[in-house]
Amino acid sequence: MEEKLGNYFQGKLSHDERVELLRSVESDESLKAEFLKMQNVFALLNLSVEEDDSEEGKESYIDFLKKKNHLKFRLLATRFLKYAAIIAIVVLSSIMLTLRITELPDLAISENTLFVPAGQRAMIKLHDGTEVWLNARTTLVYPSQFTGSERRVFLSGEAFFSVSKNEDMPFIVSTDQADVKVLGTKFNINSYPDAGFSQTSLIEGSVEIYNKEEKKAAVILEPNQQATLKNKEFTVEEITFPNHFLWREGIYCFDNESMPVILKKLEMYFNVDIIVKNKAITDVMVTGKFRQTDGIDEILRILRKKQEFKIEKNIDGDIITIK
Repeated sequence: MEEKLGNYFQGKLSHDERVELLRSVESDESLKAEFLKMQNVFALLNLSVEEDDSEEGKESYIDFLKKKNHLKFRLLATRFLKYAAIIAIVVLSSIMLTLRITELPDLAISENTLFVPAGQRAMIKLHDGTEVWLNARTTLVYPSQFTGSERRVFLSGEAFFSVSKNEDMPFIVSTDQADVKVLGTKFNINSYPDAGFSQTSLIEGSVEIYNKEEKKAAVILEPNQQATLKNKEFTVEEITFPNHFLWREGIYCFDNESMPVILKKLEMYFNVDIIVKNKAITDVMVTGKFRQTDGIDEILRILRKKQEFKIEKNIDGDIITIK
């Protein structure tokens, strides 16, 4: 796995291999810790690298991989990480953590990956001015510059796009199940790999949605419509709950959703594991609005008003048992 991590940061993995690795990182805490350590030191090595110094930057990183197991270098890396934390606070000026993983460029145009872990959200502005908000456990793969006849990015998770208009270069979002093609518009895509569906919600403009197996558009949406792709079938309906898109502001809204579904979302929003041992909550339906700043404890306290349950937490507070 160490070799695969090294290949990731040297840009030697394919798109599918990168996505597979990032999913493994998300599910394995020890692997995530190693990944973040490599990422932070790599970012520091890259801070002073100019475009024509890419080879020097690459050599520095390879040298890092060779020395990372030496105690002396670990002490040096610890000092680097301390300064990296200070830099991150100054640059981000935000309560949310953004993990930007930029691969070493072999060419003038490189492919970058932005991975947002559980409990976080992030916003990035692409080269063409398009703004993308990414929800927790989301991966976006995008080029440093758009060239050719299209602007294509790859998404796994949930994101809200405000696309800069360019009629000569359509913007395409590729997910596991479909391609969403636009010229300039605002829309939300929810396409987590384990959800079993992909949903595109259009706020303004227009979008065309293609099945992966088909070349012609399967669905063309108008504003305030959303298309859900499940079991290779599309359903189109009006957007009845626009408050859902407030997740960009750290506001999480639920409209008559079951308690188990809400608890699964809270796991993602607060980076905790919730074990349910109280079957009485299975059929409880909840409508409500919470802020991320309320914290998981306060939200669970409010949910207990719908159905009484007991809460137990482990020492670290990252495993919650509902009894």
